[in-house]
Amino acid sequence: MAGKAQAQRWRQLLIPRNSGALESTGALESAMVQDDALERVARAKEAMQRIVKDRFGGDEALLKAVDKLAITSEEAIGVLDAAASEPTSDQFASLEAIVAFDGTRPSFLVKKQAIDFQSSFNTASWKENLQSYLGQLEQQIVCVGRVELGQTHIGTAFLVTPTLAITNRHVAQAIAGIGDDKMQIKANVFLDFGREEWDGRSSFDRRRVEALLFAGRDPIVSPIDHNKFDIGIIQVSSSELAGEQGNRYLPLANISRTSFNASGIVTAIGYPGAAGDYVPMKLQTEYDKVLARLLEGDGGSKRFAPGKPVGSDGVAGIANWTLMHDATTINGNSGSPVGVLQEGAALPFLTVGLHYGGAWGGDRVNWAHLLAAAGDAVGYGGNTTFEQFCKTEGIALWG
Repeated sequence: MAGKAQAQRWRQLLIPRNSGALESTGALESAMVQDDALERVARAKEAMQRIVKDRFGGDEALLKAVDKLAITSEEAIGVLDAAASEPTSDQFASLEAIVAFDGTRPSFLVKKQAIDFQSSFNTASWKENLQSYLGQLEQQIVCVGRVELGQTHIGTAFLVTPTLAITNRHVAQAIAGIGDDKMQIKANVFLDFGREEWDGRSSFDRRRVEALLFAGRDPIVSPIDHNKFDIGIIQVSSSELAGEQGNRYLPLANISRTSFNASGIVTAIGYPGAAGDYVPMKLQTEYDKVLARLLEGDGGSKRFAPGKPVGSDGVAGIANWTLMHDATTINGNSGSPVGVLQEGAALPFLTVGLHYGGAWGGDRVNWAHLLAAAGDAVGYGGNTTFEQFCKTEGIALWG
C-alpha cells in the first residue's frame, strides 16, 4: 500500500539530493550515485523500446504502453520531488519498471558461473565497480542451486557445508512432509547448480536431496509473518566434481544489522521465476503487466542481483533478525544467499543472510534473515536451536 515510507524509499533511490543518503564518493557507492531522474526515465524508455522492436517486432500497442509508462513515471518523479503528497499505485508501478531497465537495480543472468553483464541494460557502472570482487562473487555463485521437485522449479538453496544447504521453510514445505514432529523428504527432489539461460538451462553438479534436517518451528503461510523463522536445512548427496569444486560451500559471517545497513552493496543470487508471477494478478496494474511482458521468457534461470540495504531500524512489525534490501528479487529467489560488499574491509565480501520475501506494487523492499542474529530460533519438532544445530553439523555460522 502506498504511503510515506514507500515514497521516501523512492526519493532515496531516485532523488538523492532530498535524502542526503548518497554523499559518499567511494568506489562502491559511485555505482549508486544517481543521474538526473528524468534522464534515467529516458534511458529506461530507450531500453524498453529496444526490447519491443527486437523481441516483439515493434508491436505498436506495446510501444504505446511504454510511452504511457514513461509519462506516468515522470509524473511520479514530480510528485516525489515536490514531497507534498505520495504517488498513486500506478505511478509507483511505473517507477518499478524504470529501475528494472535504467541499470540502477539490474538482475543479471549468470553465464558459466559468472555474471553476464551483457544480459541487462545501462549497467556499465556496475561492471566497473564490481570488477575487483568478481572472483569472490563467482565463488558464491557456484554454491547456489535450484531446488527442484522432479524438473519443476521450486526455489533456491545454497551450500553451507559440502553436503548441507540452506533454503526457506516455505520452500521446504513444498518438497517435504512436515508434521507430527517429523520431516520426510519427498521422492525426486534435487538441487541443481546449473540451469543457466545461455545453454538451455542444462544441469550442473545436480545433487539428490536426501533429507530435511532442520526447519523453522512454525509453518509459513501468507501473508508474511516476520517473526517466524523461515528456514530449512537440507542434506544433499555428495558432489561428483573433483577437488575444491566438489567440496565448495559458503561460510556465514557474523555482522550486526547496523553493519549491514551501513554496507555499500547488497547481493542476492538465485532463480527468480517467470516475471508474470512477480505481482499477484489481482494486484497488477497495467504497468506491472507491461513489465512482466518485457521480461518474459527467462524465469527459472540463475541470476545475480545487486542492490543496497534499506534501513530497518525502528521499522514496526519486523523481528530483530530481519534485514531489508532493494536488490531485484522475485518469486523463486526464496532461499537466496544475501551478501554484502564492504569497501576497504579486511573481508570485503560476506555472506550474511537468507532472502525470504518481498513486497510488490512498487514498494521496492525485500526481506532477509540475518542468520547470525537467529541463533536462538528453535527448530521444528524439538528444542534444538539454529545455533546448536549449526555447531553440531559443522556449519561455519560465525566464520
